[in-house]
Amino acid sequence: MPFPLLSLPFVARKEVIKTLSLQEIFYVSLLSLRSRITVQSSLEAQKIDATIENGVEFSVSNSKSSFAIHLKEPEQLPTSHEYCTLFQKETRVSRCIIFNNDFLFVATTDWKTLFKPLMDLLIETFNTRRLTVHLSPQPHLQYPQDYLELLEALKSSKIHQLTVNIPSESLINVVYQKIMDQFRGARKIELNGLASDGFKYRSQSEEEFKWEEARIRDPRPFETETLLKIFANCEELYFDMEATWNVKDLLQKWIQGSRLKELEIPYRDSIEQLFEGMEAKRIRNIWKSPELGRRGAANDYCYLIKQNNSGIKAIIFLDHGNLRLTTDFEGVDSD
Repeated sequence: MPFPLLSLPFVARKEVIKTLSLQEIFYVSLLSLRSRITVQSSLEAQKIDATIENGVEFSVSNSKSSFAIHLKEPEQLPTSHEYCTLFQKETRVSRCIIFNNDFLFVATTDWKTLFKPLMDLLIETFNTRRLTVHLSPQPHLQYPQDYLELLEALKSSKIHQLTVNIPSESLINVVYQKIMDQFRGARKIELNGLASDGFKYRSQSEEEFKWEEARIRDPRPFETETLLKIFANCEELYFDMEATWNVKDLLQKWIQGSRLKELEIPYRDSIEQLFEGMEAKRIRNIWKSPELGRRGAANDYCYLIKQNNSGIKAIIFLDHGNLRLTTDFEGVDSD
């Protein structure tokens, strides 16, 4: 017997929708424009995360449930399925969506045609701006053309987290430039790839970088002035390769005022020389590994620095070839 969901009073409809799984909510939203509006108004207070893997796998989740949508070639679809039409207005080719347990399979011979409308549909339906995007080497992704197309399609979306893995040893400059210019509003970014020799990033916009956490494999494209501007709002900053710029400049910027709480970067020089001429106090190593509950650094000493205006303190130490800064520590032992 059909359930008259849309005939219920608003509060009652909202309560019913709250009991549904995310997959069921998505099904309801596909029925009509009115049902989609009903779903959207009922999900305003919910925290829903959307993830896109390489343009062909979409997932939506909250604390209670999750479901996934996969774009596949027609011959790759399961043999047992149910059909309903989707995206007929956007494409001339007939396509279908297949419901199968917690997965929805969309048959398509051209995944790039459906990527943008499907992404927009999920974001609109679930009122989510917590969008995580992962790009990594895959057989269906041609580098750099498909990377650039996907990044362009994502341009208007508010990305919460962006992870880009580069399939070659050298990161093509235009991809690097697009990532840095278009996604400065993301909260977390991870860029795994080597920049071309001699490439220096030049900002094409005055918009502020809002990154709170950044993991960058190659720090070479950043000159000191650009670096301090890009990572001004970062709370956590990690590099996988040794910097070509002066680390001391970054530490002095922190003393003047910075939100940085964690820093990790390969460092081979003397830590004593790093702090010559700086207001820093050499103390016994007091940092403890959160995982091990004991001192996790390889050396016995670290340096204590303090911000001029806020009085926030941080310790800096060498840890197995990495220079680390952290504001998460307890107690100070004088040298």
